[in-house]
Amino acid sequence: RQSLVPIEREVESGGELWFTRRILPYRTQDEEVAGVVITFTDITGSKQSAKALELVTRQSEQAARDLHTLGTRLKAMIVGG
Repeated sequence: RQSLVPIEREVESGGELWFTRRILPYRTQDEEVAGVVITFTDITGSKQSAKALELVTRQSEQAARDLHTLGTRLKAMIVGG
């Protein structure tokens, strides 16, 4: 009896379209493998959201560093001034 493990992979299609490709065994009622089933699920929106979140996170981290630096300088000016 054959035992095939489903294969799942994210693939990019020309431009900025992303899909999850799943390859699964096609089994008959007798549990014999008679081929494969390949499905593609559009995950472009999820990829774009993840990219946007990554950008916002980097910007927030930079803003926090800048604010800390500004606070340190202001404190030095007030104390030393």
